[in-house]
Amino acid sequence: MMGQRRAWTGLALVVAVGCEGRFGHGERDVVAWVGEEPIRQAELEAYLADNLLAVEEGGSVGETDPAVASRLLDALVDQKLLLLEAQRTGIEVTDVEIAVYVGETDEGSGHVAPTAVDEARARQRLMIEKLQEHVLRSLPAPTAEEVSAWAAGEGARLLPGRPVELRALQLPAFDVARNVREEVRRGRLSFEEAIVAHEPSPGQTVSTRVSRDDLPPDVRQAIEGLETGGISEPVELHGRVYLFEILSWHQDPDAVAAEMRVLARQEAQGNLLRELRKRTEVRIRTSNLPFSYTP
Repeated sequence: MMGQRRAWTGLALVVAVGCEGRFGHGERDVVAWVGEEPIRQAELEAYLADNLLAVEEGGSVGETDPAVASRLLDALVDQKLLLLEAQRTGIEVTDVEIAVYVGETDEGSGHVAPTAVDEARARQRLMIEKLQEHVLRSLPAPTAEEVSAWAAGEGARLLPGRPVELRALQLPAFDVARNVREEVRRGRLSFEEAIVAHEPSPGQTVSTRVSRDDLPPDVRQAIEGLETGGISEPVELHGRVYLFEILSWHQDPDAVAAEMRVLARQEAQGNLLRELRKRTEVRIRTSNLPFSYTP
């Protein structure tokens, strides 16, 4: 709940600050223009204060890390872009939706009545959420073929708890392991041939299915990014040197599909903001900022 409050407090000030109009105070306190809409110092400072712990603990906005403050200003600009687009497309929010969002129920329920700032924040956030839902609604669900292909080929994007089937080959030294890996990588030797050539101990090359999260950290790092059939760099465990071969990655198709939808939503939201920035001129008034802005 605190995170939501912080993330959207800047929006709540759009009504309070934006209603002054473009020429309410001239431009002396404008830190950015988003199209024809200003972001004023009061709006930015309140947004930074709600998102920076140091300011909450008694520091000043001017003492914050300029890089961090710059990214927060960018985030505030993005929120303004989304809100303006929601307004442009005619998105509306009802009083009932606002009441539900702020937690207000029927009279006598014991809940504190929301303030005007609460209602403004709720209206603006709901408008942006409706805009994003409108954009995301058109995203197609991944097909079974796409899920299978993603699960098989996205070894670099390992999901938490993802099961992997692998086998290990113990070798006498790092230089021997590096040479074997290079021979296999170049196609001069198969992993099976390497097993035969180096006479492993009985059972050491038997395939094992295990959650990647249960593997030792060095092994997890060594197999990161490997696809099916990949051979790891040499790994030392308990004084012994191993190569690991990935036989297959496994994953619940529903979990893979859910992850694909998350990534697709993130991409769509990023594309929306990039398109809005192309269509809308954003001007940062660096001379009016209480920190050194870094693009």
